Amino acid sequence: MEKVISAGGVIIQNGKILFVKLSHVGKITFPKGHVEPGETYEDTALREVTEETGYTEIRIIKKLGVVTKPSVEKDGTRITKDVHLYLMKITGNSMSKTPPEEETIWLTFDESLNLLVPQEVTFLESIKNELE
Repeated sequence: MEKVISAGGVIIQNGKILFVKLSHVGKITFPKGHVEPGETYEDTALREVTEETGYTEIRIIKKLGVVTKPSVEKDGTRITKDVHLYLMKITGNSMSKTPPEEETIWLTFDESLNLLVPQEVTFLESIKNELE
């Protein structure tokens, strides 16, 4: 099975975490995407979070870790995905946004648990203390 590397972010604001909706499967995930040639994981995380959520003024606070999970690409190919996730902060006016590529939702830690894939639940539970 092919391995794909992605990077993304975990943004917390007012006690809620920002997620991307996966409406076709009734799930949510962290904003993230594929690493492009020549990009660092940090560059990818910033680019993808901006593209998917529309927030343009964000910064990385620290790396949280890597989630490894099975996934399916848009073309139907089954892969294993390593997702490098970073704690991020919206640094500017949260109203200054570009149109997001994805539908997003703010949820509390508890609200998110039954909507994430198991590997992301395990990851989120492992970093809970770092999010408070």
